Amino acid sequence: MAIRISGMYSGFDTDSMVKELSSAYSIKKDNLQKQKTALEWKKDQWTDLNKEIYSFYSSTLSDIRFGSENGYRTKYNDDKVVSIDNPNKNNVGTYNFQVEQLAQSGYLTGKELDSNVTKDTKISSIIEHPRPGNTISVNNKIIKITKDMTIGELAEEISKATNVHANYDSKNHRFFINATQVGANYDFDIKAEDEGGQDILNQLGLTTAGGATRIDGQDAIMTFNGIQYTSHNNNFEINGLKITAKSISSNPVNAVIEEEPEQTFDIISKFINSYNDLLVKMQTAYNKPSDKLYMPLTDQEKEVLSDKEIEKWEATGKENILSKDQSLNTLISLFKGSALKTYNINGKKVSLSSIGIETGSYFSSDKDHRGTLNIDEKKLKEKLKDEPDLVNNLIKAVTSDLYDALSNNSKSSSVRSVYKFYNDKELNKNINDYQKNIDKWEQKITKIEDKYYRQFSAMEKALSKMQSQSTAFTNMFDF
Repeated sequence: MAIRISGMYSGFDTDSMVKELSSAYSIKKDNLQKQKTALEWKKDQWTDLNKEIYSFYSSTLSDIRFGSENGYRTKYNDDKVVSIDNPNKNNVGTYNFQVEQLAQSGYLTGKELDSNVTKDTKISSIIEHPRPGNTISVNNKIIKITKDMTIGELAEEISKATNVHANYDSKNHRFFINATQVGANYDFDIKAEDEGGQDILNQLGLTTAGGATRIDGQDAIMTFNGIQYTSHNNNFEINGLKITAKSISSNPVNAVIEEEPEQTFDIISKFINSYNDLLVKMQTAYNKPSDKLYMPLTDQEKEVLSDKEIEKWEATGKENILSKDQSLNTLISLFKGSALKTYNINGKKVSLSSIGIETGSYFSSDKDHRGTLNIDEKKLKEKLKDEPDLVNNLIKAVTSDLYDALSNNSKSSSVRSVYKFYNDKELNKNINDYQKNIDKWEQKITKIEDKYYRQFSAMEKALSKMQSQSTAFTNMFDF
């Protein structure tokens, strides 16, 4: 960097002159800084908006799409015994249940062995006075116990049998063996194939005679309206009802399935309100005046404004920054497209308008509210009463369509991250590129300023020399 000498001899304001001479470079750097700051504003606005869109996507839409509420409810006199999943109009009625047995998988807990027995212990070092033979079987898989086989290797061999997993717990010094599926048909069988095999199982604590604890695999047993049913797991499907057995009951329990249109009406209302709020927010941001009218201010521009003026200017600029944003426009189209589409429900073509959910008039609505949905409460409740399944299936179809559209629009790509509804990767890259260019221009400004300071310094030195010579010359004639 050049030595910077003020205008001691010339009387010039050197700093001001250098600043003026390099102003063309500074203007270019300031313009780049404005563009970078504008992109940072856009990133901040999109970050906040993306959170709201994702919340709507993952909560409101997901809850309806995958939810079990469909206008019918089940009342239990004891909800700890059974649960009924997603009943419909064909299930309306009263039912009687008694759970006599829950399904479980087979399990064997071996006897506790000596504390020095680990997975690496050879089986031959444990077995005392074995009889002839060394063969066992697990679910008909033959396992020969060799002289060098370890406890851990035996567990691995048992686990290779169908539907069985075995482990030796060195901390608790026991074998643990379990069926990998629930129900009597998936239980496991471990037995000796010869006398020596029996000695091995007994001394390893893998038989009840040898100290093991055995729980047999069993099916669930439930009496439903006087008829007994079994299931290898705890789920039953009887006459269209999907029933889960939860606990054994000593006495019968009752369940009543009935319509509850108010529940569905509330769910639909909540969805419509969330949809409208988000659509209005997106359209308001999209329809704002061009962000170029409120570009970020430079430090020099801020000097002539008050703090309140600066705050107001920047707030307006940030509010307008998503004006005519293409990603935003795409999302608005997705929202409206799903809401206005006609769907095939059980062979019948229906739309939201056919159940009492209409869009407002295009001409009477302001541009930020165009496409919002209005509920005709009377018509919707009548439809819920007369055709509840049609209404429920239509709402699920609409929410599923929008859910899928948003899923496809938020996939990871070269320009955006997963679950981002704008090109965040591209935006971050552009911000970084602007910063690199700003850094380059700052280096150019430093170089050009150094150049001018060197020139002014040379001039000041020359003037200083001239002044010294002039003083000396004057002194020669000073009598």
